[in-house]
Amino acid sequence: MMPSWQILLGLVVALVGGVWAVGRVLVGQYDRRLDERFAARDKTDSERKVELATRLDRLETRQADEIDEMQRVDERLSERIGRMEAALAAAPTKDDLNQVHSRIDEIAANIAGLRGEFQGVAVTVSLIHRKMLEG
Repeated sequence: MMPSWQILLGLVVALVGGVWAVGRVLVGQYDRRLDERFAARDKTDSERKVELATRLDRLETRQADEIDEMQRVDERLSERIGRMEAALAAAPTKDDLNQVHSRIDEIAANIAGLRGEFQGVAVTVSLIHRKMLEG
């Protein structure tokens, strides 16, 4: 028969071997789970990258469209400002308005003079008419 210490040593070796085997299985399962989680995360990250790239492309396209629209608006505003500056340059100046006002004053003075003359003529015609009627 075997000594008890050999049996005890055999049991300890068997126990350590069993713990080692269970530990290896557990570590293998844990390692497999980690690999699955990392694979899932990589897949999710890839999907996110694709989604972000798509969103970025849409934003860049929208930005380019808005830049084009701003350039068109800028061109229209430049045209309008050019037309307004041309109209402003062709508008009468203060000196032009002063000349027009002076000419109107001259015409008003001439009309007032003609009015006085016509009143004098009316009085003369009235006197002539009265003389002819008395006559």
